[in-house]
Amino acid sequence: VSVGVRAIMDRAIAENASVIIDGVSVVPGLIYLDAYKDRAEVVFLLVATLDLEAFRSRFESRAKGETNRLPHRYIEHLDAIVRIQDHLLELADRFHVPIVDNQYFDRSVLSIIRHLIETLRKKSPPRATELP
Repeated sequence: VSVGVRAIMDRAIAENASVIIDGVSVVPGLIYLDAYKDRAEVVFLLVATLDLEAFRSRFESRAKGETNRLPHRYIEHLDAIVRIQDHLLELADRFHVPIVDNQYFDRSVLSIIRHLIETLRKKSPPRATELP
């Protein structure tokens, strides 16, 4: 997975394009981000549902109307899924990756946008405006 993620990042840099790479396979610490610090603005976030009941109900609501996503399939394995998430959260802490609690969609999006803006603001000092 890390080879593919690096390839996507390298191509985006070569094409001067913005890209969002998401997925549970993008693991904190798996990709050496310092290799990109002089070539790109890379912002790594971990989005997780920290409330167990909210997590459970998310799987149940995803399954409504889907014949391929039966809720019991996920609910039966919820303990294993939570253990995987806990491991990802531990890695996020170890590698100083901010965690966004994804219990409420609108709040999560707002939190992500704020983090991106603040991160970019810190990396780019304000430009002096020219006076006429």
